[in-house]
Amino acid sequence: MESSVAVLKCDGAYAGHVCFNAVEHVEHFYERVRMWCEEHTPWSGHYEDHLNNTRCDDLLQKLRNEIKYKDHYTSDYFTGKKTYTDHEGKTQTYHGPSLAWEGFQPIANALAGLLPKGTLLDIGCSGGDLARYLQRKGFDPYGVEISEYAIQNCVPEMKGRIALVDITEIPKMLFPYDKNFAWGDERALEPFPDQFDTVIATDLLEHIYQEDLDKTFDWILSKTEEWLFFCVATVDENPHKAEFVAKKGEPIPKEYEATAVSGHVNVRTFRWWAKFFESKNLEIDYKRMYLFQIKREMDKAWRNTAGWNMTTTFFLRKKDV
Repeated sequence: MESSVAVLKCDGAYAGHVCFNAVEHVEHFYERVRMWCEEHTPWSGHYEDHLNNTRCDDLLQKLRNEIKYKDHYTSDYFTGKKTYTDHEGKTQTYHGPSLAWEGFQPIANALAGLLPKGTLLDIGCSGGDLARYLQRKGFDPYGVEISEYAIQNCVPEMKGRIALVDITEIPKMLFPYDKNFAWGDERALEPFPDQFDTVIATDLLEHIYQEDLDKTFDWILSKTEEWLFFCVATVDENPHKAEFVAKKGEPIPKEYEATAVSGHVNVRTFRWWAKFFESKNLEIDYKRMYLFQIKREMDKAWRNTAGWNMTTTFFLRKKDV
């Protein structure tokens, strides 16, 4: 089977994402769907739009191309076991993100001087490393993550402070992860606060399919009382490097497999994201964005880290507060 897309995060999850090659454990499900289609085709009665064998085949193919977000963020994602095909047709390994990164220390230092202390929700927090550093700076952090593997291997300071959810499913409440409860089980322990002083998400929005972005972002907005910070992968505005927007159920073009295997299915320009945030009645705080970059420039190690420049980081504030 050709490489196929999936999404989700999602982490820092969240999260958003892609799965390559058929997933063996769902093939049984596909076969059951096919048998059902054959048994019930054609439908009797007055249905104008009945399911026939051709549509069944189309449905099965779309199911193969679109795996649930959470199916991408297994241990394979973090331990370098996912692969993709490069432009020369060679199989390459995607090494995945680290669950812990000491580079978050200067980032937390910078954020601490630009965001109000208080409760904080890190959406797509992975192993909770950035949240841990922010806790040391006086924040009261919680996390949301789609990968059970990441939560099970989170930093000690964030144990009991991370919820296992798929935010594209718009969860009503957030509960701390407990391995004794199934995915989505809302009986677990005491719920998290309904709102937080600040919401942050690093490497998250580009992981969310465009079809899911609007409703998911509205959920994100509902979780903050005032402030948001995002670090989002963007693409330069030039004719040689176009935006990449994957569609659910459609195969990933070969030239974008390296992008997609990382979970990036919605890669836009800085301008596009700025307009999107403004459409959500958010004020872009360019002053804080500039000060954040000054702090980055003063730290040699952080300065040389790709992905944290002026075109990828946003400080946002609700206008109606």
